[in-house]
Parts: sequence; C-alpha cells; structure tokens
Amino acid sequence: MDNERKACAEAISRAEDLSVQLQSAHAKIDLLQQELTSVRLNETALDSKLKTASLRKRTRVEDAEVGMDSVQDMDVDKTYRGSKRTRSTTSPRQFTQPEDDKEGYLTFRLSLEEDSCS
Repeated sequence: MDNERKACAEAISRAEDLSVQLQSAHAKIDLLQQELTSVRLNETALDSKLKTASLRKRTRVEDAEVGMDSVQDMDVDKTYRGSKRTRSTTSPRQFTQPEDDKEGYLTFRLSLEEDSCS
C-alpha cells in the first residue's frame, strides 16, 4: 500500500512539473508569435514605403520627360520599338543575340515568314 501511495505521489508530482513546463512553453510560443506579428507588420510597412517611393520616383521621372522630345526625336529608339511596319505586322517578335554581340545586348528580329505570302 505504501508503495502505491509513493508511486501515486511521484506521478502527481511529475504531472505537476510537466504542467509547469507546458505552461512555460506556451508562454514562449505566445511571445514568439507576438514577435513574428510585429516583424510582419514592420515588413509590410517597409514594403509599402518602398512601393510608394518607387511610384513617386517613377512619376517624377515621367513628369520630367514629358514635353522634352520633339516630334522628330520620338522614334530615336527604333531598336526597342521597331518601325511602323514592324509594329503593324501580326507576326511575333523574336529575341536573338548575334554571335558577334560581345556586350550581350539583345536585338529584335521579326520573323517574316507570315509576310512572305502577302
């Protein structure tokens, strides 16, 4: 009988110790969750500031460029935009890199296979 009482008392004591450890672990988890939430909120705020700053910068650059080009200067970057004929065709553009292009710049090449019929 005494052995059973001692075993029962030890089991109760051990259960109480485990309960305290469990409560401590829950408290640590709660603190970590609060910290994670705080970090996520800060990250969201920083992302928002970055996007806002990027949009403002882009708007300033676009505003500065408005009205600065003459009509003749509008088609200077034909490498990127292509000529009117190139833009009006329905065939897709292909990106190629010539073998002698050592700088790595992309050039546009239009496949004219569809236009050969017209």
